[in-house]
Amino acid sequence: MLINCTDSPFGEWTEKKLSAAKDKFGLIADLPLPKVNDKMADEDIDNLADNSFEKILLILDESLDKSKPDVVFLDENRALDIRIRVRLEEIEIRCVSFEEI
Repeated sequence: MLINCTDSPFGEWTEKKLSAAKDKFGLIADLPLPKVNDKMADEDIDNLADNSFEKILLILDESLDKSKPDVVFLDENRALDIRIRVRLEEIEIRCVSFEEI
């Protein structure tokens, strides 16, 4: 299962990219992340990262009876995404970029 946390819902991907993602990861689910603005303190971004991390862990592929997702697609450059990536990698959930799909 691939959880897409980017600003581009998988329904907007090209047919080629969508087909490759489904072949590689199976089920795809969108989970839009909250917006971060320039006025937010690091603590606020950390709180958003914690909340988003928890939401990601709640998305399960019931058909495979999995307790956590296989792969999460995050933006590589945004502060919130970077913090979420660190949390996911600590529990061995792989994060990918668009080129890896």
